[in-house]
Amino acid sequence: MSIDACASLSDRRAMQVAAEFVAAGHSVESAGDLDALLGAAAGALGFGFHALVQHGRPARAPEPQLALLDYPASWQERFDAEGLYRFDPVQCACRSQLVGFAWAEIPAIVRLTPRQQRVLEESRRHGIGDGFTVPIHLPGERAASCSFATRGGASLPQRNLMAAQLLGQFGYEVGRRIGRASAAAHEPLSPRQRECVLLVAQGKSDWEIAQILGLSEETVTKYLNAARARFDVSRRTQLAVVALHEGEIGFEEVLRH
Repeated sequence: MSIDACASLSDRRAMQVAAEFVAAGHSVESAGDLDALLGAAAGALGFGFHALVQHGRPARAPEPQLALLDYPASWQERFDAEGLYRFDPVQCACRSQLVGFAWAEIPAIVRLTPRQQRVLEESRRHGIGDGFTVPIHLPGERAASCSFATRGGASLPQRNLMAAQLLGQFGYEVGRRIGRASAAAHEPLSPRQRECVLLVAQGKSDWEIAQILGLSEETVTKYLNAARARFDVSRRTQLAVVALHEGEIGFEEVLRH
């Protein structure tokens, strides 16, 4: 089906595409399969590109994150190499929005800087047309979004935006499920690592943890370094937050001191 034909989908057919995506999404077990499923559904709604990403880092960063996108390689390489995610007007607009918005609405949502305006203009030169973005905000998690864009020259399929909203929201939830399953496959913290992480979350220093547990400060540091490696974080605050998020420690335990 051509993009122009897709743009005139009936509301009923567009919602059927979304329903089929949701039904298939329940059995998706890998990020690659989700990417393919999302791309197919986006294409059926009249979009040429999709981008389901967490914010704040390059989409191709080596650290684990949710990043499923099929923008032109030339644009994505430049976007990451020049750190344009720091000035991305789409990510900026997401900060104050709870429902999907067309990219044409961005100037009314945020006051664009010249650099942000250039990001939009340059994306068009790489073949990206109009777009629609679904912002995603969950307590304790990095902000994210799911964007759908037409190829240059194609108009935004306005009648299909409600279905795109559903694709973005459910697609992100499927991505979270896959991520949780992947994290669960890793080895859990050892009992000693867990004790040290819990005390970190309670604000204790390595020296204080050593006194409480009857260990040397060097041993405590080794346990915490191993826990940081387990979660792929570098800071104490990040370690505490991700341990809470993954259920390795509980809020009640943290407050019980």
